[in-house]
Amino acid sequence: MATRSRPTFAEMTEHYPGCQWSLPEDVFLSDLGIAEPSFKLQPGCMVFTVGSCFAREIEEKLQQRGFVVPMMNFGVPKEEYLFRPNGILNRYTVSNIEQTFTWAESIKRGCSLVEATEPFFLPVESGTVDMDLAGFAPVSEERAWERRKEMWAVWRCAFEADFIVMTLGQHETWLFEPRDRFWGNTPAHRECAPFWSQTLFMRPSFAELLAAAERAINLIRDHNPGAAFIVTVSPVPADHRYFGGRDALTSYWWSKSLLRAVAAALCEKLERTDYFPAFELVHAGGRASWREDGVHVRPSVVRRIIDRLLEGYLE
Repeated sequence: MATRSRPTFAEMTEHYPGCQWSLPEDVFLSDLGIAEPSFKLQPGCMVFTVGSCFAREIEEKLQQRGFVVPMMNFGVPKEEYLFRPNGILNRYTVSNIEQTFTWAESIKRGCSLVEATEPFFLPVESGTVDMDLAGFAPVSEERAWERRKEMWAVWRCAFEADFIVMTLGQHETWLFEPRDRFWGNTPAHRECAPFWSQTLFMRPSFAELLAAAERAINLIRDHNPGAAFIVTVSPVPADHRYFGGRDALTSYWWSKSLLRAVAAALCEKLERTDYFPAFELVHAGGRASWREDGVHVRPSVVRRIIDRLLEGYLE
């Protein structure tokens, strides 16, 4: 009989604390879910952050720790976006992340900013809507172009950054069929109403999500081969509601589980691409991890997540 080489579940739970059903009193003081890094970071290096609103939480803490974070140099006035000044650059889905990396990479290759950007601009009665952004408040055409130039000044840094944090947020997305472009957010704004009849609701499969995420990373590495990636999954639910016909709780866990599986496959497939369990650390903390709104993570918890990450990754 062949010698059994794989431990049984009982053996694993006996010898590896991360497999115990009961969580340690303070999960941040354990090694639960923290894999050995495949690369190290130099203090003060450049970090490019892309993804959902949870990426905005992460970048604020990284800047406070002395890292160069280009995304913190971007901001729009409140009349364009009500929340964080750079929150209009949130990329909630893998499709949106790939789309914006493709836009930036086409300019990097020599395509003019005008040619790369025009498909995203939609004319409305009160101005221009940029469908690639997370907010759809109309602006003048002049302002729309000015904002895109500011956006390019930030996104070009992805091709120079030492490492990139990519936070996967949701998988439900919306495709504007005539332009073959994804909306940067649910197009619920009244200014988007003329385009609803040509907008398709999309729920990409695991294979489609994995392929899109891999393409996004390869777009950067074509120009920045040394870039290392840290992939996370945002614990934050959809801001308004889910559209797949299931209840919010089921939809939340379906979406996050799918993205978590994509992140795992991505990190197994690509070198210098690590998963960091921010999603798991937030949920391990239970209700105490969340702000009063039950949607966003407490800043103190995000700070501890970044501290835990840097313990392993800092040179």
